[in-house]
Order: sequence, then structure tokens, then C-alpha cells
Amino acid sequence: MQQQEHQDQLKTILEDLQYQILALQKPQLMYKPPDSEEYVKVTDYLDSIEMRLRALEKDSHKAPRTNHGERLTKLEQKINDSSTNI
Repeated sequence: MQQQEHQDQLKTILEDLQYQILALQKPQLMYKPPDSEEYVKVTDYLDSIEMRLRALEKDSHKAPRTNHGERLTKLEQKINDSSTNI
């Protein structure tokens, strides 16, 4: 009788270990966003951020391409020329 109980306990321990090993083979890093009650998978959270960022970039206007440095240098030269002529 004791031997059967002992075997049952060992079986339970082995099943628990097997479950834990399987869980470790597929780790799930969780993250709790600010002001949230629930944890989410980091991969799901990063995917949602990426999609929101893409939507923002798609809806935003492109930055103008200008020659600010060249224009500023010309402006500075004009100021320097005009101040020496005074």
C-alpha cells in the first residue's frame, strides 16, 4: 500500500516537472503597461507599438528637404559684408 502511494507521489512529481520543463521551452516574457491591470506578452506589445508607429509615419508629412546650412552661411556672409560697410 505504501509503495503504491509512493509511486503515485513520484508520478505526480514527474508530471509537474514535465509540465514545468515544457513551459520553460516556450518562455513568455510578460509586461504590464502603465495604467493597466493586465499583463501582456512582450511580443504582442512590441507588435502593437510597431503598428501604431507605422500608422503615425504613414499619416505624417515628410520633413522638407532644404539647404539650411548653405542658406545660413550666405545670410551670415551678407550680415558680415553689411557690417563692414558701415
